[in-house]
Amino acid sequence: MLRKAPLVVLWILSFELIGLLLGFITSANIKTWYAFLKKPALTPPAIVFSTVWPILYAMLALVGYSLCQRPRTSKTNTAIALYSLQMLMNWLWTILFFYFHLIGFSLLWIIVMAVLTLVTIFFTKSQFKLTTLMILPYFIWLLFAVYLNAAIWIMN
Repeated sequence: MLRKAPLVVLWILSFELIGLLLGFITSANIKTWYAFLKKPALTPPAIVFSTVWPILYAMLALVGYSLCQRPRTSKTNTAIALYSLQMLMNWLWTILFFYFHLIGFSLLWIIVMAVLTLVTIFFTKSQFKLTTLMILPYFIWLLFAVYLNAAIWIMN
């Protein structure tokens, strides 16, 4: 297990760096655009987002790592493909919403992302139980993000 520790750390650091990069790319739009949007009453303060996302990215990195450590079977390959697609969609959503301000398109995008994550959960639940448990908090947060995106789209 200790021999694999550097690889796990690399996965986590990579995901955290991607999150930081996305934050850097979109930070100017937070102050000049997002701050002035009408938002629902359940919108958490910024500190919640900056606390939750690093935790979720670390968990998602562990999901990716654990899937990639499994022997390659058609089921494992499908699980990795589903996971990879939803991660790519996650990272692109940030740019679509905060950088390009495509609120309506971002809503459709995040709904597809949530459905894809749900498919991933159902696909992995029998054979990859720990992986499924690690992705559940992300899925719950994703559903909350769908609500926020929808409310922002309706209100603006």
